[in-house]
Amino acid sequence: MRLFFDYYRKITADYVPDMVVGAPPALQSHTDLMSIIRLLKDNSDKKRSELTAICFSNRSTDQMPMPTDQNRALDLALRVMTMVTCSLEARSADTLEAGLQPAPWAHDMTWPQFMSSVFPTTEYSGLEEGAATFHQINDRVTARRLSKVARLCFVPTNELSNHLKLNQKDGTVELFHHTSFLKEVLIASQVDAKSYISRRIAMEVLNSIQRTLFPSTADATILLRSLISKHNLDADCLRYEPSTYQVAGETSSGYRYLEQRLVELYEELDNPTPRGYLEKWLERKSGARYVMMVTLAGVAIAIILGALALAVSIFQAWVGWQQWKHPVAG
Repeated sequence: MRLFFDYYRKITADYVPDMVVGAPPALQSHTDLMSIIRLLKDNSDKKRSELTAICFSNRSTDQMPMPTDQNRALDLALRVMTMVTCSLEARSADTLEAGLQPAPWAHDMTWPQFMSSVFPTTEYSGLEEGAATFHQINDRVTARRLSKVARLCFVPTNELSNHLKLNQKDGTVELFHHTSFLKEVLIASQVDAKSYISRRIAMEVLNSIQRTLFPSTADATILLRSLISKHNLDADCLRYEPSTYQVAGETSSGYRYLEQRLVELYEELDNPTPRGYLEKWLERKSGARYVMMVTLAGVAIAIILGALALAVSIFQAWVGWQQWKHPVAG
């Protein structure tokens, strides 16, 4: 959990309250933040607007923080709980300055509804369709093939909602690597049903890393170790131990929340995006309107080669004639 606590220290250090005379900050200590987290957990059926009133109900009128600061405190609390950046407004100034794209958590949404909006599910018409897709993904979408065939690079992310996000322009795939955090969430929810993150989401992220991208093979383990060393990923990624967090009768096969992103990677393997300058040039020239130009270029090359061959033959004949006309004595 060391990397998670590093993450916690960073995002709490980035909290800057509104500096308004007479208005205290919404968060004055880590204790205040933990109190809001407990209230969020105990009031998961309350809308954001109701949660705001509950979280600051113990403040007197003259000690009430600014509304924007109250919203900032709620956003930070949920971010600590779920490792998902949120904001009342989709383009919050705070998150944009940090280079983040927050998911909107509206006034009329509970935080579990917000999490459901961030992780939509894929519906199937039948069980066989889902099983077939799962097996195709497991067989083909491995980190080694994505690296070699599609020439994609893995980059770490602290945003759970960005896991497996493909950036075709940069040729990167984001990897949420905090597996120890997810395992702690799953272990805690074995005895407490009020989990911050859906058990299904947490298990799908773990499975996508430890079973699909990096299966239990020597080659995959070597690649994962190199990524851990290069990008300072959570070393717990190497420990596949479902018995510690699964409950009896719980299945861990198939993908519902990550299906779409895994399918995008599957399609990238089938039709890789051109990366280098030459590949992009060839891609631009591959349309039907260039077929005739390519044909004419081929004919021109053939004529040039034929002319060169004829010139060589003439030269060889001339050399032979000179040798016959001027024989070397002796």
